[in-house]
Amino acid sequence: MAYEIPPELAFLGNGLDPAAREEGWSRFVGQFTRLLLRTTREFGGDYDARMDRYRHVLDALREDDFRRLRAFRPVTGSSVGAWLVVVSRRLCLDHVRHVSGRPRGESPGDTIQSQRRLRRALTTFGAGEFDPGDRLPSSSLTPEEAIREGELHRAVDEACRRLTPRQQLALRLRFDDGLSVGDIGDILGLRNVFQVYRLLKTSLAEVRRYLEQHGVNDADP
Repeated sequence: MAYEIPPELAFLGNGLDPAAREEGWSRFVGQFTRLLLRTTREFGGDYDARMDRYRHVLDALREDDFRRLRAFRPVTGSSVGAWLVVVSRRLCLDHVRHVSGRPRGESPGDTIQSQRRLRRALTTFGAGEFDPGDRLPSSSLTPEEAIREGELHRAVDEACRRLTPRQQLALRLRFDDGLSVGDIGDILGLRNVFQVYRLLKTSLAEVRRYLEQHGVNDADP
């Protein structure tokens, strides 16, 4: 089946003169600027630092005749916006590495806290709203608990890899990035927050079911 260019990327089609392509690019930037700026804010820094990352993302999307945008292929249930979050986040990480060599969000501590927020949600999602800002107690782990923590980490990672790309992105936006359900809905093209909650809870249920099938019944070390 031939790939059909989505409306947001119609300016990449053949037969457009340079002026029409520039106009299409301007519309694309206007449509996704809010999303891109939100992504640049994830990595901290002052206004100038965030704008430097924003310009880096735009320059990277334009280079080699929009090579990255031309590489877009839709995943079932996903959108250009959802794909763009992933691409722009990687570009921001590259920029931070270039500037400081210490990308925010890649430290072991951040990864552990993200995992713990997700694991807490696995035990509470059926009882009501879950808050990705919640953190498990930061008490020191015994050697046995540290081993258990590593085993849980690997089990949850494996369970998440078995989800659809759309489910994986929803969980990552919620528990890694701490986005609101409204923002997640905007990115994934969902009409209301109830659809976001349903997607998150369904995804968490699948992760928990996989863990239980593999003998993991407790989210704490």
